[in-house]
Amino acid sequence: MILFNLLYNEKLHLLIKNLQSMGQKLKDFFDEAKQIGGIKAQMRLAMITKTSSAKAVGEPDSPDNIAKFQAAIKEIKKEF
Repeated sequence: MILFNLLYNEKLHLLIKNLQSMGQKLKDFFDEAKQIGGIKAQMRLAMITKTSSAKAVGEPDSPDNIAKFQAAIKEIKKEF
């Protein structure tokens, strides 16, 4: 039972840690877009990625999501 509690607590800790970091990098891309071109660049980022800033905060900072947002920022830098 003690071992179960330790494993459960460790998994719970990792889950909480992952939830706290979800979307932080994706949110940072929206901040970067705002610096590049204001609200228009943020809207363009949302259009390219098909992800609103509100939704981005709840999405995982997965390698696929980060790559999608990096490509979008690259495109936005060309446009603005």
